[in-house]
Amino acid sequence: MRNFCAVILLVLLGLLRQTGVAQAGPVPTYDILDCSVSQCNFGPVSSAPPGSPQPTQGDFQSFLGQQLGQDLSADTFFWQAAGSNSQGYQVGSVSDGGALGIATAYVWNGTALVCCSIDSPYNLTGINDNGLIVGNHEDGSALLGVAGGPSQVPELPILLSAEGTSFLNGIGGEVSFGEIDDENQIQAFSFSGQSLLFVPSAVPVPEPFTFSVLGMGIAGAVAMRRRRKKV
Repeated sequence: MRNFCAVILLVLLGLLRQTGVAQAGPVPTYDILDCSVSQCNFGPVSSAPPGSPQPTQGDFQSFLGQQLGQDLSADTFFWQAAGSNSQGYQVGSVSDGGALGIATAYVWNGTALVCCSIDSPYNLTGINDNGLIVGNHEDGSALLGVAGGPSQVPELPILLSAEGTSFLNGIGGEVSFGEIDDENQIQAFSFSGQSLLFVPSAVPVPEPFTFSVLGMGIAGAVAMRRRRKKV
């Protein structure tokens, strides 16, 4: 099973290299801390330098229009940043206020939009200086990925140590993610509201357990949909 996980990871990283997606380095293996009983030291969190280029109406009209094959030059878009890094990357959410049913995440690389065009499959909550992006699927389950697109963020497996696997199974097997810091630590929350911290483990070989989002990411990469407002 460990060999299978390693092969899948190598295939994913190979695909990212072929498509020019931003590289994030090795995927960490995580332990999980319960912040109610352990000291959780989170941070620092990156942000774009003052005066960094920001996405505009024209950027969203052009990018989404190209991805959806329609003229959206008259559309008005509303977006909110959720996080950024020192290289000027920014992640957040964007919608057209319901006019055409467009509601999705976005990734800005400092000069242009590179993602996304799938309607609301997840929201992005942060990006760090190592190029890792965190967020959550539509059902609230956690997502780890890298900057890329154009339809959706390329996902990476969330690898856990034996201790992390045991802890996660003990709280029901699912969490949602908040921010990620520059040490690749991730704020997380159990579905019952526990405050957690995913901390990169010193253990070099992961427990043969990954979140199911790995398979969801592969399947989702070939899917593209767009909701229309009912008349």
